[in-house]
Amino acid sequence: RLPPMLGGDQRRIRMVYSLLFSLPGTPVLFYGEEIGMAEDLSLPGRFAVRSDMDWDAAREQQAAPDSLLNWMRLLVDSYRACPELPWGRATCLDPGPDARPVLAHRCDVDDTSVVVLHNFADADIEAAPVLPDLAGARLSDVLDPRDGPVPVADDGRLAVTLPPYGCRWLRSADGAITRG
Repeated sequence: RLPPMLGGDQRRIRMVYSLLFSLPGTPVLFYGEEIGMAEDLSLPGRFAVRSDMDWDAAREQQAAPDSLLNWMRLLVDSYRACPELPWGRATCLDPGPDARPVLAHRCDVDDTSVVVLHNFADADIEAAPVLPDLAGARLSDVLDPRDGPVPVADDGRLAVTLPPYGCRWLRSADGAITRG
Protein backbone atom coordinates (compact mmCIF):
# COMPACT_ATOMS: atom_id res chain seq x y z
CA ARG A 1 0.00 0.00 0.00
CA LEU A 2 1.14 3.52 -0.76
CA PRO A 3 0.77 5.40 2.57
CA PRO A 4 3.54 3.52 4.42
CA MET A 5 5.85 3.80 1.40
CA LEU A 6 5.66 7.58 1.82
CA GLY A 7 6.32 7.44 5.55
CA GLY A 8 2.79 8.59 6.38
CA ASP A 9 3.52 12.12 5.01
CA GLN A 10 -0.02 13.33 4.30
CA ARG A 11 1.12 16.01 1.84
CA ARG A 12 2.95 13.50 -0.36
CA ILE A 13 0.24 10.84 0.02
CA ARG A 14 -2.45 13.27 -1.15
CA MET A 15 -0.30 14.51 -4.03
CA VAL A 16 0.42 10.97 -5.27
CA TYR A 17 -3.24 9.98 -5.11
CA SER A 18 -4.08 13.15 -7.04
CA LEU A 19 -1.60 11.99 -9.68
CA LEU A 20 -3.24 8.56 -9.75
CA PHE A 21 -6.65 10.08 -10.42
CA SER A 22 -5.54 12.77 -12.90
CA LEU A 23 -3.16 10.86 -15.19
CA PRO A 24 -4.42 8.73 -18.09
CA GLY A 25 -5.56 5.25 -17.15
CA THR A 26 -7.89 3.77 -14.58
CA PRO A 27 -7.11 4.59 -10.93
CA VAL A 28 -6.89 1.42 -8.84
CA LEU A 29 -6.69 1.27 -5.04
CA PHE A 30 -6.05 -1.63 -2.70
CA TYR A 31 -8.62 -1.78 0.10
CA GLY A 32 -7.54 0.20 3.13
CA GLU A 33 -5.46 2.72 1.17
CA GLU A 34 -8.30 5.22 1.45
CA ILE A 35 -7.74 5.38 5.21
CA GLY A 36 -3.95 5.07 5.15
CA MET A 37 -3.72 1.42 6.22
CA ALA A 38 -0.33 -0.25 6.19
CA GLU A 39 0.62 -3.87 5.69
CA ASP A 40 0.98 -6.19 8.65
CA LEU A 41 4.53 -7.38 8.01
CA SER A 42 4.35 -9.79 10.94
CA LEU A 43 2.11 -12.01 8.80
CA PRO A 44 3.69 -14.45 6.33
CA GLY A 45 3.68 -13.98 2.56
CA ARG A 46 0.67 -12.39 0.92
CA PHE A 47 -1.23 -12.31 4.22
CA ALA A 48 0.78 -9.18 5.06
CA VAL A 49 -1.38 -7.17 2.61
CA ARG A 50 -4.55 -9.12 3.32
CA SER A 51 -4.98 -7.86 6.86
CA ASP A 52 -8.42 -7.03 8.19
CA MET A 53 -9.92 -3.67 7.32
CA ASP A 54 -9.54 -1.13 10.11
CA TRP A 55 -13.19 -0.15 10.44
CA ASP A 56 -12.55 1.96 13.58
CA ALA A 57 -10.17 4.21 11.59
CA ALA A 58 -12.72 4.43 8.78
CA ARG A 59 -15.44 5.60 11.20
CA GLU A 60 -13.10 8.18 12.76
CA GLN A 61 -12.08 9.52 9.36
CA GLN A 62 -15.68 9.83 8.15
CA ALA A 63 -16.22 12.52 10.79
CA ALA A 64 -12.93 14.37 10.15
CA PRO A 65 -13.25 16.84 7.23
CA ASP A 66 -9.48 16.87 6.55
CA SER A 67 -9.03 13.09 6.73
CA LEU A 68 -7.43 10.98 4.02
CA LEU A 69 -10.77 9.19 3.54
CA ASN A 70 -12.51 12.47 2.75
CA TRP A 71 -9.63 13.47 0.42
CA MET A 72 -10.15 10.19 -1.45
CA ARG A 73 -13.88 10.87 -1.68
CA LEU A 74 -13.11 14.32 -3.11
CA LEU A 75 -10.77 12.79 -5.70
CA VAL A 76 -13.33 10.18 -6.74
CA ASP A 77 -16.11 12.76 -7.02
CA SER A 78 -13.84 15.20 -8.90
CA TYR A 79 -12.66 12.48 -11.28
CA ARG A 80 -16.26 11.57 -12.05
CA ALA A 81 -17.16 15.25 -12.60
CA CYS A 82 -14.31 15.71 -15.10
CA PRO A 83 -14.72 13.33 -18.06
CA GLU A 84 -11.73 15.11 -19.60
CA LEU A 85 -9.45 13.14 -17.27
CA PRO A 86 -10.39 9.56 -18.22
CA TRP A 87 -11.55 10.25 -21.78
CA GLY A 88 -9.68 13.34 -22.92
CA ARG A 89 -6.53 13.85 -24.92
CA ALA A 90 -3.68 14.25 -22.43
CA THR A 91 -0.79 16.60 -23.13
CA CYS A 92 2.28 17.32 -20.99
CA LEU A 93 2.95 21.01 -20.44
CA ASP A 94 6.12 22.95 -19.75
CA PRO A 95 5.53 24.26 -16.20
CA GLY A 96 7.82 27.24 -16.76
CA PRO A 97 11.53 27.89 -16.22
CA ASP A 98 11.30 28.24 -12.43
CA ALA A 99 9.04 25.23 -11.92
CA ARG A 100 11.09 22.17 -12.85
CA PRO A 101 9.77 20.17 -9.84
CA VAL A 102 6.21 20.59 -11.19
CA LEU A 103 4.47 18.09 -13.43
CA ALA A 104 1.92 19.97 -15.53
CA HIS A 105 -0.49 18.37 -17.95
CA ARG A 106 -3.86 19.01 -19.45
CA CYS A 107 -6.71 16.86 -20.67
CA ASP A 108 -9.12 18.09 -23.33
CA VAL A 109 -12.50 16.93 -24.57
CA ASP A 110 -14.22 19.08 -27.18
CA ASP A 111 -14.09 22.65 -25.81
CA THR A 112 -13.41 21.75 -22.18
CA SER A 113 -9.98 21.50 -20.56
CA VAL A 114 -8.60 20.44 -17.21
CA VAL A 115 -5.11 21.70 -16.39
CA VAL A 116 -3.44 19.68 -13.62
CA LEU A 117 -0.35 20.72 -11.66
CA HIS A 118 1.63 18.65 -9.11
CA ASN A 119 4.55 20.00 -7.09
CA PHE A 120 7.15 17.32 -6.25
CA ALA A 121 9.24 19.73 -4.14
CA ASP A 122 9.18 20.41 -0.42
CA ALA A 123 8.96 24.15 -1.15
CA ASP A 124 6.50 26.63 -2.65
CA ILE A 125 6.84 26.72 -6.43
CA GLU A 126 5.24 29.09 -8.93
CA ALA A 127 4.27 27.26 -12.08
CA ALA A 128 3.59 29.25 -15.23
CA PRO A 129 2.53 27.02 -18.13
CA VAL A 130 1.53 28.78 -21.33
CA LEU A 131 -1.96 27.98 -22.65
CA PRO A 132 -2.46 30.19 -25.73
CA ASP A 133 -5.86 28.72 -26.58
CA LEU A 134 -7.12 29.59 -23.08
CA ALA A 135 -5.82 33.19 -23.08
CA GLY A 136 -8.19 35.40 -21.11
CA ALA A 137 -10.10 32.42 -19.67
CA ARG A 138 -10.93 31.95 -16.00
CA LEU A 139 -10.45 28.40 -14.72
CA SER A 140 -12.31 26.97 -11.73
CA ASP A 141 -10.53 24.94 -9.06
CA VAL A 142 -12.01 21.44 -9.16
CA LEU A 143 -10.54 20.28 -5.84
CA ASP A 144 -11.51 23.46 -3.96
CA PRO A 145 -14.46 25.16 -5.63
CA ARG A 146 -14.56 27.76 -2.83
CA ASP A 147 -11.42 29.29 -4.34
CA GLY A 148 -12.19 31.96 -6.87
CA PRO A 149 -11.52 31.46 -10.57
CA VAL A 150 -7.90 31.39 -11.68
CA PRO A 151 -7.29 33.78 -14.60
CA VAL A 152 -5.21 32.91 -17.62
CA ALA A 153 -3.39 36.04 -18.74
CA ASP A 154 -3.99 37.54 -22.16
CA ASP A 155 -0.66 36.09 -23.31
CA GLY A 156 -1.86 32.61 -22.27
CA ARG A 157 0.30 32.34 -19.15
CA LEU A 158 -1.29 30.62 -16.14
CA ALA A 159 0.52 31.64 -12.94
CA VAL A 160 -0.19 29.32 -10.01
CA THR A 161 1.73 29.02 -6.74
CA LEU A 162 1.75 25.48 -5.40
CA PRO A 163 2.57 24.67 -1.77
CA PRO A 164 5.04 21.88 -0.97
CA TYR A 165 3.69 18.66 -2.55
CA GLY A 166 0.60 20.61 -3.57
CA CYS A 167 -1.71 19.90 -6.47
CA ARG A 168 -4.36 21.82 -8.41
CA TRP A 169 -6.95 20.70 -10.94
CA LEU A 170 -8.16 23.73 -12.91
CA ARG A 171 -11.06 23.38 -15.31
CA SER A 172 -12.57 25.68 -17.87
CA ALA A 173 -15.61 26.88 -15.92
CA ASP A 174 -18.67 24.62 -16.01
CA GLY A 175 -17.51 22.91 -19.16
CA ALA A 176 -17.28 26.19 -21.06
CA ILE A 177 -14.40 28.63 -21.26
CA THR A 178 -15.42 31.90 -19.66
CA ARG A 179 -13.67 35.04 -20.80
CA GLY A 180 -12.99 38.26 -18.93
